[in-house]
Amino acid sequence: MKHFNLLLLITLFPFLAFSQINFKPGYVINLKGDTLKGYIDYRGWDANPNSISFKANSTQKEVREYTVNDINYFNISDIESYQKFKAKISTDITNIDKLGYDKDTSFIDGTVFFKVLQKGKNLALYSYTDNIKTRYFFGENPDFNPIELTYRVYKAVSTTPINSKEIDIEGNTAIENKYLKQLFSLAIKYNALDDGLTRILSDGTYKDYFLLDVFGKINQIKETKERHNLKTKVDFFAGLGVNIANTTTEEGSSYSIGGGKSFTSYLPMISGGINIIPNPSFGRVEIRLEVAVSKTKYDAEYKLLVSPYVNEKVYFDQLDLAFMPQIIFNLYNAPTFKMFIGGGLGIIHRTFNNQYFGAADPNLSDNGIGGAEPFYFNPNDTELFFKAGIKISKKVAINLTYITQNAITKGGYLKLNNDAFNIGLLYFFGN
Repeated sequence: MKHFNLLLLITLFPFLAFSQINFKPGYVINLKGDTLKGYIDYRGWDANPNSISFKANSTQKEVREYTVNDINYFNISDIESYQKFKAKISTDITNIDKLGYDKDTSFIDGTVFFKVLQKGKNLALYSYTDNIKTRYFFGENPDFNPIELTYRVYKAVSTTPINSKEIDIEGNTAIENKYLKQLFSLAIKYNALDDGLTRILSDGTYKDYFLLDVFGKINQIKETKERHNLKTKVDFFAGLGVNIANTTTEEGSSYSIGGGKSFTSYLPMISGGINIIPNPSFGRVEIRLEVAVSKTKYDAEYKLLVSPYVNEKVYFDQLDLAFMPQIIFNLYNAPTFKMFIGGGLGIIHRTFNNQYFGAADPNLSDNGIGGAEPFYFNPNDTELFFKAGIKISKKVAINLTYITQNAITKGGYLKLNNDAFNIGLLYFFGN
């Protein structure tokens, strides 16, 4: 039941994390054209938001919800900005696993918040993502109203125009790249089509980084390749801690029946690795790749419950090398203070030495019980672990890691398991 509750908690981590507020400085422009400065709850949206939460200052408790019916534009700390438009939005599916045979040209007339990816003297580039797909739009000066850059995928049939310059056939899949023709036309219209841009367009892909590059050249600006890359932040870290390992004998094993006992050791551990923040502006989710080296000791003395009823001793030293990929969720996410939880599945390699099983008093005989029962150590395994802690001033984290029970022997007379708590201090070398 204990492990079930922990598993349930880790399952709920994402929902707990994303339910928290994350107000960032920003502003909105209302329907009258007035600019209202304040704080916007930034959620690192995977799909374009339908509404936002806004408050006038950071200490204000009252929060107001704004939708497309209330505002024309909002900007969050120059991280992201969204502008309201009414436009034709395609509804065909581009997921290859769900394609139909007929070319789908359906669309809706929607009034939504478009994400502004770039806005220059000639063109604006927008994106709109919902549960169907991501689409990209261009808008021309002066009104910059969005027009979709057309990209369709469907299953090819005998009537598919194979010779069309806009349609590629890959197996039985037709890929309609009309957006490339649209981009060529825009480049010609704004006198930007040189050899360099022609080469870029020849390797076109329906992705934001490609479109940002093309629009940047048409707008004669250096746009967000650099900013796009900053969406991922990588830090290195190192840590010291204490490994509190509990080695237990499996209930019903011969060793347990004979009187074998559990033992808890308190020994040092070191760790290090890299910490990846996919979206530093949002900062809720971190991916941590950690390597840890920890020591465990088993040293148990007990009285045999079978003949010859002497005191028996079992001991060995254990060194663990673990690779521990994990996901961290910052439940409280202030710039200089964070409270986090997380977990993952580690890969562990163990080495054992200094092992002994026999009479505690070398002058006494245990009738060969210890000598006849070898250790069948389990050198490689996986471990499920959970983590919680706090991070202070962007540099230092204090965390507690619980490693669930796993077998350190493969069976035989001695059936032993480990679970552990690691209490550690981590130092992050990034900014």
